[in-house]
Amino acid sequence: MGRAEFGRLLREVRLRSLLTLENLVEMSGVSVRAISDMERGQSLPRQATLGELMGALELDEDERRRFVEAAARRGQGATGRVPRQLPPDLAVFRGREEALATVYGLTAQVAEPGGHVVVAVIGGMAGVGKTTLAVYWAHHVADHFPDGQLYVNLRGFEDTGHPMDPAEALGGFLAALGVSDLDIPRGAEERGALFREWTASRRMTVVLDNARDEQQVRPLLPASTGCLTVITSRSQLSSLVAVEGARPVGLDVWTREEALSALAARIGEERYRAEPEAAGALVELCGHLALAVAIVAAQVSVTPGSRYAWSCGNCAEAGRCWTPCRPVPAESTSGPCSRGPTGPCRRRQPCSSGIWPCTRGRRCRRRRPPHSRASACGRPGGCCGS
Repeated sequence: MGRAEFGRLLREVRLRSLLTLENLVEMSGVSVRAISDMERGQSLPRQATLGELMGALELDEDERRRFVEAAARRGQGATGRVPRQLPPDLAVFRGREEALATVYGLTAQVAEPGGHVVVAVIGGMAGVGKTTLAVYWAHHVADHFPDGQLYVNLRGFEDTGHPMDPAEALGGFLAALGVSDLDIPRGAEERGALFREWTASRRMTVVLDNARDEQQVRPLLPASTGCLTVITSRSQLSSLVAVEGARPVGLDVWTREEALSALAARIGEERYRAEPEAAGALVELCGHLALAVAIVAAQVSVTPGSRYAWSCGNCAEAGRCWTPCRPVPAESTSGPCSRGPTGPCRRRQPCSSGIWPCTRGRRCRRRRPPHSRASACGRPGGCCGS
C-alpha cells in the first residue's frame, strides 16, 4: 500500500492516457526523476505535486479520490518506520510527584474522544531538571503512543550561541518518519506543512528540548489530536501558552528530601547512610539544584574510598556553593538578572526578558555549576539537570 499503490495507479493512468514519461513531465512540470521514483514506488508526491499530476492527467472525481487516498497513506504501512528517538531514561530519577501528577493528567487528555491538541511547556531555570522530567514522562507513557517518539535538542541556550534552525529540526523529523531526501522541501514553512501531514493520523510523542523561543518552536508543532508535544525551555514561552493553548509546567529546585533521595540513588544507599549529616550539608551547598547534585554525586562516586564530608569542605572552599539571594526593592521588577561569576543574584522577580527567575526564599542558583554539563551525563542537552 502507500508508495507501491500510488506508483501503480500513476503508471496505469499515464499509459491509459497514451502519455510517455516525457509527455507527463512537459504537461505537469514535475521532473522526470520525481515521476520515475513515484511510479517505481520509491516516493510519494507532496500536495502541490499531486495537484499538478492530477491536473495534467485530467482525472475524474473518482480517480482523484483514489490518487489522494493512495498518496495519503504515509504511515507505518507505507514506510515501516516507527521512530524511537528518546534519550535513555535515568534509573536514578527521583521526586517530582506533583509535576508528574500534572503531566500524567495531560497525557489522559490526549486519549479523550474528541480531544484537542496537547502541548506542554516544562519551564524553569538552568539545571533544575526539565529535560530529565520530559524524557522520563515520554518513556513512561510510550505505550499510549504506538507510532513512536521524536526528540530534538534545539540548542536554545547552549554556549555556542547558535540555536537550531526549525528547518533543520523538521528535516530530521521527516527523515525519521520515512520521508525520502528527495521529498523533503527546502523551506521551513513547507517542511512544517509536510510534517503536519505525515503526523496527521499518528499517535506520537514529540519532545522539543531546550527551546529558545516561540518562533523556534511553532513550526515543529504537530496538529494531530493524537500527538503529545513536550517542550522544555528556560524561557517562559508565554505567547505559546496564550495563543496555542500550551499547558505550563513550572519546575522549582528539589525539596531537601528529594535532593537527598537523588543523592542516595546516585552514590548508593549504604554510602549515603554512613554520612547522613554530610549528605545534608552537600545538598544544601548544591542549593537542591538537580544538576549540581548530579555533578557532586559523580565526583563522590569516582572516589569510592573517600569520605564525602570532604567534598562539602572542598566544594565550599573552592567557592562552588550558591550564595543566598539578596532582597530586591518591590519596584525593581525589570531588567536582566545580575548573575556575575562571583556575586549573588540581585533579582528574585521575573526578568523582562521572560527568562525563568531565581526562586524566592531559597539559595540563588543562577550561577553555572562548577563543571560542564557534559561531564555530568553526556546525554543530549545535559539532561541530568537542564
